[in-house]
Amino acid sequence: MAAPTIRWYTSPTLSPDELEILYVQFDVRDIAIHRSVRGSIAAPFPLGQRFTELDAAVERCQPKWIASIDLSGDGLTAYIGCNGDYAFGRLIVARRSRIGAPFALDPQDYGMVGLDVSVSADQLTVFSQGPLTGDVRPLMLTRSSTSAAFGAGVKIPGLENVIVNTIDPSPDGLWLFGAIGRDLVVARRDRSDAPFGAFNVVLVADAGRYEWTWEPEISRDCRRLYYVSKLDPSPGMLDPVTSVRVVER
Repeated sequence: MAAPTIRWYTSPTLSPDELEILYVQFDVRDIAIHRSVRGSIAAPFPLGQRFTELDAAVERCQPKWIASIDLSGDGLTAYIGCNGDYAFGRLIVARRSRIGAPFALDPQDYGMVGLDVSVSADQLTVFSQGPLTGDVRPLMLTRSSTSAAFGAGVKIPGLENVIVNTIDPSPDGLWLFGAIGRDLVVARRDRSDAPFGAFNVVLVADAGRYEWTWEPEISRDCRRLYYVSKLDPSPGMLDPVTSVRVVER
């Protein structure tokens, strides 16, 4: 009997027009960034292909484990987080001149991050999860310019005591999407310099059937929320099954 193939998709991030999606694919033999392109928002994405031009980012990660990727609001800069030992890993940046053009890795690192990086619209703040080997509460890292490295992570104001995973900010910085348990949730603040309120709105609830929902990615117009659905092994299922889904308002 052949060994089972365990394949997970994680960290989906979309171009501003939502016609390109990048994500990290894990399986028992390989970890790599994949890419898929579609013709319209109404169409499903075809099966993605390994995005070989970013394989060099894997080589920069030591150990060679890319955990997350997030595109800037204009889709021209990719922020790639390395977390091979579940502790902090280096943050790698790749840039391109236009959507569809090749990415080029920046030779410098831009700080140390936890699992699942998400960048703000102005690219001056990165959110990440704390290390799984320690305090997993989410962190924010800031910098003064887009050419500088990010500083040390600090707890997110208003969420200092909340354990929430895979967070993603809205383009205006007033909403913060994340996963608590099996649910997708959102927190809000009134101003960009104010603390966030509680995650008291559930956007996608636990649907049962051994399903986890996480890795939210909000569209630029805030009308569509993409996320990863993971079905754990259950009676009749050999391996975990993951897929990227979307809900719309």
